[in-house]
Amino acid sequence: MICFFGCGFELYRNGNEKLTNHNHQQITHNALLRSSFPVMVNMRRAITLMKIVLVTGFLVLSMTVYQCTSTPPKFTPYEFIDEHFVMTVDSVVYLERTACYGSCPVYRLAYVSDGRVFFEGSGFTDQRGLMRGTADRSNFQNLVQQMTSAGFQSLNDEYLDDGCSQLSTDSPSAIVILKLGGQLKRVNHYHGCNGFPGEMELLSLEEAIDSLTNSKRWVGQR
Repeated sequence: MICFFGCGFELYRNGNEKLTNHNHQQITHNALLRSSFPVMVNMRRAITLMKIVLVTGFLVLSMTVYQCTSTPPKFTPYEFIDEHFVMTVDSVVYLERTACYGSCPVYRLAYVSDGRVFFEGSGFTDQRGLMRGTADRSNFQNLVQQMTSAGFQSLNDEYLDDGCSQLSTDSPSAIVILKLGGQLKRVNHYHGCNGFPGEMELLSLEEAIDSLTNSKRWVGQR
């Protein structure tokens, strides 16, 4: 009888100790989970932040490589464009259209060999003031070839009233300059002077300058 109660008590005590140890282990495990939860959250945040940094770095690197390979022309902050601008660059085609008795577009246009295009509208143009743009660099060489083939360098320096078979008033003028290195040719063409040799070729060159630089983006449809 004594052995029965003693053995039963012993079993109860052992069972209670195992239960207590199990509860203690469970509490310890839960405590460890609670203590490690912020660490896990911080690790996830760190991984997410690392991914963002890597993606951002890749995008920045890609843009840098693109900018380095494309090498767009740099614009000098000129306040206006005139014939003096021609002397500041090595190779350029310059076109100036003057006023008439009417609504003729009045503007200056400079097409630099590196692809830069400067436009300054002052009357009857969609855009007023100094504008900047670009054009295909190969177009510059094509334009120079056209001017050379048309005999631009051999034209008179001006066509105002002498040598005209017909002369009218109130017409605009077009001033065309070709500068290649140290060589410069300037032609002042009054459009009221008609019938001189090379007139059609000169008019075609003036139109070609507008066309290859896409000047209508600033002049508008006229």
